[in-house]
Amino acid sequence: MKKGYSRRDYPRAILACKVQKAIQQPNTQKFMKIVANNQVPNCPITTKDLVAEEAIFGPDIGALKEKKH
Repeated sequence: MKKGYSRRDYPRAILACKVQKAIQQPNTQKFMKIVANNQVPNCPITTKDLVAEEAIFGPDIGALKEKKH
């Protein structure tokens, strides 16, 4: 587990990964805007979860590949 994150942060970061993949892997900045503006109905994650996700797992590979296309 990454230093500075609690045991609660880890499963929420995993959930953030799953949601990001479910909505076609937008990059982290786009995804933060989507979450902050409540554009995903009943979305249980917060921008804090997204920050933890990127810190724990690194940037999403699918989102990085999107930039190349």
